[in-house]
Amino acid sequence: MGYTHYWYRPKTLNNFDHFQKDVKTLFLEIPKDIKIDWAGNSSVVNFNGHGDLSHETFYVPETIVAPPQDELFFDFCKTANKPYDLLVVASLIVLKYYCPECKISSDGDAEDWEEGLTFCRDVLKYGENPIK
Repeated sequence: MGYTHYWYRPKTLNNFDHFQKDVKTLFLEIPKDIKIDWAGNSSVVNFNGHGDLSHETFYVPETIVAPPQDELFFDFCKTANKPYDLLVVASLIVLKYYCPECKISSDGDAEDWEEGLTFCRDVLKYGENPIK
């Protein structure tokens, strides 16, 4: 096992363009000592840590191709608490902001999310901790 974040999300993220814009803003403001490989495009937010400080890719597409009977879809990102976890946590805070129906959980507790929450609030001027 490893340090992992989990979420349930709808098939389509209606505010994906706002979500993606804000995550990209966070990416551009990440502390310089945290190296991140950004691979996102117009329909997906996709990044990982760099080199030995990478683990699993954080991947959030605008739409999930899946059977229509499922209302919320499960996903996760195992970061092993490597430095890029800061952007993963902040990105999940943004996801919850634009998609309140998302359900987010983590191997970490609310205290473990404080750095990402502070980063999100400092850069974007909003954010609530979805881990309570």
